[in-house]
Amino acid sequence: MSVIRLLAMGIRILGAYYLLTYIFWVYQFFVSFTIVEGFESGYGGLIDGYTLLMSATYLIAILIMIVFPVSLARWFVPMIVREDDTDDIQTKNILTSAFIIIGVVLLVGSITDIFYNGAWIWHIHSQEHNNYLLSQYVISLLTALIKFGIGLYLTIGMKGFRQILFKIRRIGIK
Repeated sequence: MSVIRLLAMGIRILGAYYLLTYIFWVYQFFVSFTIVEGFESGYGGLIDGYTLLMSATYLIAILIMIVFPVSLARWFVPMIVREDDTDDIQTKNILTSAFIIIGVVLLVGSITDIFYNGAWIWHIHSQEHNNYLLSQYVISLLTALIKFGIGLYLTIGMKGFRQILFKIRRIGIK
């Protein structure tokens, strides 16, 4: 089994896990929506917008992970590891696959946290609610951004970051 097939299998398993999480999340939305609307607290619009945005993002990410795991694996695996596409997997390549899977898990979790905290910061800031609540969501947002950075580093790797930086630098020259 090559590294790409091993990573594709892990990505597909993650997609199935996130599909189950998505189904549970949609159920929780309907339960919480009925409670919030029962109190007529005015948060219904925020919950609707956030839920629509997150459910669309989650569903697109899940479908990509389940339908195209090999393409994602080829995109994530470094070229040096891809050239060594034999059936004998080295320990270094297994660690690369494991770190990429951990990075994908961190990325998916942090993206939802960024949207969630951003929506609440926007709502609290626009309604001029308690500043203590605002500071809690800002700290949670910073934590999610750090988690996003770690996930991005584990997924792309240092060589990937260098390539992205060089592409951005070359845009200004051309």
